[in-house]
Amino acid sequence: MKQVLYSAGNFGASLTLQAIAAFLTYFYVQVHGVPPVLISAALIWHAIWAGIGNPLFGHLSDRTRSRFGRRAPYVLLGALPLSAAFILLWLPPAHASHTLLFLWFLGFVFLFDTLYDLVVLNWTALFPEMYRDLAQRASVSAYRQVWGIAGTVLGMVGMALLSGSMGWAGAAVLFGVLTLASLWLSLIGVREDPRASEQAALPLREAIFYTFRNRAFVTYVLGAFFVQFTFVAVSGLIPFYSQFVLGGANPALFFGAALLMAVPGLFLWRRVAVRKGVRTAAIASAVCYALSFVPFLFIASGILALVFGLLVGIGLSGQMLLLDVMIADITDEDEVRSGRRREGMYYGVNGFVVRLVGFLQSLVLLGLAAAGYHAGATHQPAGAILALRLFVGGLPIVSIGIALLFWRLYPLHGARLREVKEQVAALHGAVPAD
Repeated sequence: MKQVLYSAGNFGASLTLQAIAAFLTYFYVQVHGVPPVLISAALIWHAIWAGIGNPLFGHLSDRTRSRFGRRAPYVLLGALPLSAAFILLWLPPAHASHTLLFLWFLGFVFLFDTLYDLVVLNWTALFPEMYRDLAQRASVSAYRQVWGIAGTVLGMVGMALLSGSMGWAGAAVLFGVLTLASLWLSLIGVREDPRASEQAALPLREAIFYTFRNRAFVTYVLGAFFVQFTFVAVSGLIPFYSQFVLGGANPALFFGAALLMAVPGLFLWRRVAVRKGVRTAAIASAVCYALSFVPFLFIASGILALVFGLLVGIGLSGQMLLLDVMIADITDEDEVRSGRRREGMYYGVNGFVVRLVGFLQSLVLLGLAAAGYHAGATHQPAGAILALRLFVGGLPIVSIGIALLFWRLYPLHGARLREVKEQVAALHGAVPAD
């Protein structure tokens, strides 16, 4: 039961993040008419700040010492301001100029993202510490992703539906309250290892050096960067794609179909990972994920988006499940090398690299503008329509193909992974699990 309660935190983490990824750009560009160039600039500055902040927050987490633990206090104290910042993102001043809207977007994106990184990084860093063997990690990761899919469905599909009946602000208030509740609920399932707090933390410079010298982490995070780019880019473009390529179809058709199929997909890829290994399962699911986007180069109806969205969900679920398990294995290997549990730094540096996705996302928006897209217009030129097809249907294939090149070099599998598990078990006085 504690595994399920801990995993509930992913509901709020996914709800806010996916609502923003799928609709915030659309909300400011299409609904409020802010030029895409301004939003692109904000995303670039935001990515720079996220790149600086994530490793610092991770290092701070690893160095925290309190009678309540290293990670849990950040979740407890940060969840409320995080939820408030999310709500304010969707409440810009009425009748504001484009400049004021841009500044509002920039300021509250920075505030939300800072709080999100601080809270969710610490909540996520609990996962490798609390769960050690593959079967347990795969199961808890599946629970986390089921909660995450529920949050994602509400964030994507719910925002598409509720924004019409409740308004954007009403939906944001509801989502903010649910996020706060889920993060606080997750703390009931948390049990931190007191021995981890007794270990002396590495200095910042040495901690970063150790992290980037870890070959398993470098190959993992570079692959994860390009996978995450597909998540963010496709989520942010689907509302535009639905309106202008699919003739006004509700984006909930695609999001709902993909996430519906992702639920059974989680348990499929869990079985593959336990039987064949995490790296093999990650590569296989990435191939499925890439191929599922081919139809989006050609389709022109919402019904077909629903059908092919089911295929997207199969590959997507494998990436959702297995990225968690891979980085948990990496933190185990690091404990063998450094003698410390340093999940905070690894998740922080992972966040630094993955948040650089904002640079590529800004280039996609600039490419859309260069293709002739006009903010706020009800019809778009042929060049913009073609760009949307290429960005939604072709870009994920290229991006995931690059990720696969890095994951082929990922060394933590087979005999090497078994050796790490045995050494970690010896450090903790336990018998390694099969």
